Amino acid sequence: MKHNYQMIVNDIVKKSFPELKRDKILIKESKNKKFDEYFADVTYLFFIKIIRIGKKMSELSKENGEGVLAHELSHIVLFNKRNFIQKMIFGIKYYLSERLKGLEERRTDELAISKGYAKSLYKSRIIRMKDKTSKSNKYYMKPQEIKSYAKKIKKW
Repeated sequence: MKHNYQMIVNDIVKKSFPELKRDKILIKESKNKKFDEYFADVTYLFFIKIIRIGKKMSELSKENGEGVLAHELSHIVLFNKRNFIQKMIFGIKYYLSERLKGLEERRTDELAISKGYAKSLYKSRIIRMKDKTSKSNKYYMKPQEIKSYAKKIKKW
């Protein structure tokens, strides 16, 4: 790994995500070739949240990586707000519904922006959007949408 992502996540939680200070969040580098197109994602294993770091994450500076990690931490915040039944239903719907996936990714981006990570998310998204082979780009806010939303809520 290029950076110590565990330390970066711990710092982000301490600084901007106090609601996650009791959560057990681990960082794992993905060895799965199918995961190479991603910067990161979150996997839930009972009470442990695992942020998997993809190979593309090494293309980012520490600052830009913080935007990606803030996005993943935002997923955990939203996940924690659901009860057990809601989590189960949501998990199934997320993987079956393109519309729900897009809405959730937007809510996650908006939360990361509101926490102060607009510019780093913006920069990392520019890099992500250059990958025209990525099938998942359609779910995320475009760089200009990030900038517009951040300006609207005075977080730019």
